[in-house]
Amino acid sequence: MRRQWTTIIALILVILIAAFAVMNTEAVPVNFAFTVVSWPLIMVILVSLLIGALVAVLISTGPLMKERKEVKQLKKEVETSKTQQEQEIARIQKEHEIELSDKNSQIQQLQAQLNQPENS
Repeated sequence: MRRQWTTIIALILVILIAAFAVMNTEAVPVNFAFTVVSWPLIMVILVSLLIGALVAVLISTGPLMKERKEVKQLKKEVETSKTQQEQEIARIQKEHEIELSDKNSQIQQLQAQLNQPENS
């Protein structure tokens, strides 16, 4: 629903800007510091709008890129910790398997001793 309202407001703004630009078609001088040109006011309005939009996009891109970089770094840290966790689990499993094997051999030795006829 929020996206629909954003679209509606954007369309209304575009229509208002277009109507304002169409009502202002007389030529006006534009000073570029090194030269002066005469442009229709509609062009000055639209170019100014596009430059403003470009500046807004460039300003908002900086923090967005920083956030993306941070997310990428955090994902890498998560993967590294998962790998370390898996390695630690594998190491502990091996230790327990070795310990279990030792205990099983001890049990077998004790059972063998119990089953041997006593040579007294």
